[in-house]
Amino acid sequence: IGDDWIPGPGPAGAWFTAGLLVRAEPHALACTQAGKLLAIGYSSNLVNVFDVTKLLALNSKAKFGGEAFQFQIDLRNPQVGRIFGIALDESAKSMIVCGWGGITTVDLQTRAIVSTLPGLCRSMTASGETPARVCALTANGRVLLWDLTTRTSFTVPVTRAIAASISRDGKRLAVGDAEDSVHFCRVDSSNVTCSSVWKM
Repeated sequence: IGDDWIPGPGPAGAWFTAGLLVRAEPHALACTQAGKLLAIGYSSNLVNVFDVTKLLALNSKAKFGGEAFQFQIDLRNPQVGRIFGIALDESAKSMIVCGWGGITTVDLQTRAIVSTLPGLCRSMTASGETPARVCALTANGRVLLWDLTTRTSFTVPVTRAIAASISRDGKRLAVGDAEDSVHFCRVDSSNVTCSSVWKM
């Protein structure tokens, strides 16, 4: 659904694509908590947004999502960089994008970029309730926590992180590091405290 195409590789050693196209691959998926909207981020840095109810009612021959297709967001922007993850907030008014440019917030009503928190984001998880919080893993092994309500961010006190996840209520974190340890952290309005360590 929502097919997207990008220039493909040309002949070996060529400096141009000669108009060849290849299918852009889905790189990220996100759904609102109530299941109203589905967003699909492609390797082309375009994001297609669909109405889930209409999508489920489509027959297998419908192209480009049929009537379920709502709109497309163009994130081919150096400020965003390559997309690795996306999330939709509970109200379906904002989309959070994890990319090489950092963590970017996009207004779904205007399709405009609202703000970017730099950090070379490579993966991301988001809480499902208010206050909405996003947990992002950066390329240098740090974990950033961004409170979307207050527009504040915290650095989680764990180094060499390789995986991270946030609870649905946004109050707890689990972070795995390169030393085969899992850290359990608590989040309040002003900081992140990690106390428990589980050695694998």
